[in-house]
Amino acid sequence: MFTLDLSLVRKQGKPTAFHFRAQLPALDGPDGMVSFIGPVDVETVVTYAQGQFWLDGTVSGQVELACARCLKRFAHPLKVTLAERYVQGRTVDDPEVTCVEDDLVDLTETVRQSILLALPMRALCRVECRGLCPECGQVLNEGACDCRSRTIDPRLAGLADFFKPNPKGVE
Repeated sequence: MFTLDLSLVRKQGKPTAFHFRAQLPALDGPDGMVSFIGPVDVETVVTYAQGQFWLDGTVSGQVELACARCLKRFAHPLKVTLAERYVQGRTVDDPEVTCVEDDLVDLTETVRQSILLALPMRALCRVECRGLCPECGQVLNEGACDCRSRTIDPRLAGLADFFKPNPKGVE
């Protein structure tokens, strides 16, 4: 899907730009399936220097997420930075360098992993999202519900009398 041809970079002897646009399948994210709204754009510049290929780029698009508070689906913009190094035909003891055998490098897995790492741990439709009523499930962003506004946990009900004024005036 996103395949670089390193031979073009070596032949040109200067930084080479690559642009890809594709519709990605849904990914299994931290809070369930993450589907893409429209295509994903991958813009990269690959430079060949000192026997290594240096890739710098961005991945951009939109994903549909579920709000962690109100469960509504919403569009979330993505802009992810890519930075990779490749070496051809030999192994290197550097964990930040990827060894490749031929001139074609498939970036699909790198793009997929970068997107998954960029997803928020707790997706919110907006910062001030009020979530759901714990009693009836009403979406509180859409309006208040008829549930009691202040329910006391029965385990703590005895503490409610602690702050009441003493009616007898006894201390």
